[in-house]
Amino acid sequence: MTTLEEEELMQTSEPIEVILNGGSPVINNPKHAIGRLKQPFRHVPPVALAALGRVMQGVPDAEHPGGALEYGAFNWGDAGVTATVYYDAIKRHLEEWFTSGSADRKSGENHLAHIMASCAILIDCEGMGNMDDDRPIGKTTPVVYSTPVTEGRKP
Repeated sequence: MTTLEEEELMQTSEPIEVILNGGSPVINNPKHAIGRLKQPFRHVPPVALAALGRVMQGVPDAEHPGGALEYGAFNWGDAGVTATVYYDAIKRHLEEWFTSGSADRKSGENHLAHIMASCAILIDCEGMGNMDDDRPIGKTTPVVYSTPVTEGRKP
């Protein structure tokens, strides 16, 4: 399915010139112009996507393989998720990564890949509208880490 903007680009009679990274122009090719309007994946490190894929699949020989092998592929689509359950898992993996090293002791995969998997599931469930949003928004003081901490610090 194409957008109205893509349709207009395809109908244009004017030459389209796109300069690629190598510097060579591609002339009269609306596919290149349309492709440049879409989500770029070239900025995502492939090693991170590979680690995410392994965690989402699960570890075949583990006692608790996790991922699709243990819970079923896209199981959250039907069941939905509870926000704080994933928040807690993210925080646990982050603390273990920070204090104990990169590899999760159960899966052997990087804790950061487990965090990416949890974030991906939360984003998907938010989009589908099947996330039980039990975050304490409005029930506690919001934390804004982008504000510099100056109180009690010496310049």
